Amino acid sequence: MLEEIADLLTLHHGSNSAADRQQRIKLCRKHFDAVWGEMETVMPLERLRAGYDALHIELENVPSRYHQAPATAMNDELPSDLGRPKVDISERDGVPAFLGRRKAKGPADDASEATNVDLVAPR
Repeated sequence: MLEEIADLLTLHHGSNSAADRQQRIKLCRKHFDAVWGEMETVMPLERLRAGYDALHIELENVPSRYHQAPATAMNDELPSDLGRPKVDISERDGVPAFLGRRKAKGPADDASEATNVDLVAPR
């Protein structure tokens, strides 16, 4: 990776003039936020590749072979229908219709409806 960086810098600022040396240093600081010695010793490969790509785009006007397109934006919104479930609650006692034991038209002590007492066998 370092050779590719050096080659790219040499292609565009290859002379040993003070102006070209200054330009190479400025480009390293701009795209790598480091000097050459730091790039050689401690900079991780991912950071070198990202800096090389940015340098390549500036000097060659095209992305390098290490270019990674930004990830597409992820839709992490919650669906709008995650609220409490819509339950038909009878106005009489606040019990949902599917849980109510009483019929909607009759009183609670209607003899046609079974109760817990009817379900238990006598002793």
